[in-house]
Amino acid sequence: LARWKPRRQRPGQDTEFVVGAIPLGGYVKMLDEREGDVPEAERHLAFNTQPLSSRALIVAAGPVANLVLAVLLYTLVNWIGVQEPRAVLAPPAAGSMAEKAGLRGGEEVRAAALAGDELEPVRSFEGLRWTLTRGALDGEDVLLQLARGDGRTRDVVLPLGSLAAKDPNPQMFRAIGIVAPLSRPEIGELTPDGAAERAGLRTGDLVLKVGETPVVDGQQLRELIRGSVKDGQPQASTWLVER
Repeated sequence: LARWKPRRQRPGQDTEFVVGAIPLGGYVKMLDEREGDVPEAERHLAFNTQPLSSRALIVAAGPVANLVLAVLLYTLVNWIGVQEPRAVLAPPAAGSMAEKAGLRGGEEVRAAALAGDELEPVRSFEGLRWTLTRGALDGEDVLLQLARGDGRTRDVVLPLGSLAAKDPNPQMFRAIGIVAPLSRPEIGELTPDGAAERAGLRTGDLVLKVGETPVVDGQQLRELIRGSVKDGQPQASTWLVER
């Protein structure tokens, strides 16, 4: 679809080359005496008259080209790299394992391991979630090596072996207290004529306080918003923002 004009063929060239913007429709029908009448002048070009080696190359050309393209694309992705959030922790939920272990938010997880294993570097938040998931599924405690802004490190053990539910789900991660990486409590897109817009909030506002509670993380802000609903009705609160 949406293809350019075919390239002008050279003398003696029987192949027409076309580049299309949308690569749909890759069906190729072979010139074959078993499929229909073939003019005598073109019989030497028919698929069924080619030697076995040529037929094998013709049939394999498509799959091999797809394989080569996949290798090139994966190589390009690995060379460019994929950005992932660092394992910097948000403030844990009240009563969670992380809070009871002394985590306050802002710590970066440098390494992690299941109980009895050697510490392995943690390069992203997804890597940390995978270690926590393994610990929950295996019923094993998880050791975290944490670092704060001053560079000092300390080790913390999360007793995942005591989790009642072993299935990895949002409730399990809330019980652990590690749900999302630390993020700016910044207002995104607002619902037109919604309560936030009517109150004067704008996209890009940085939330500093909700009531008397300092806000340092986007996940913390979402939890405060959820907690402000009483009997199905949102309650009024005073927000301090920076713009």
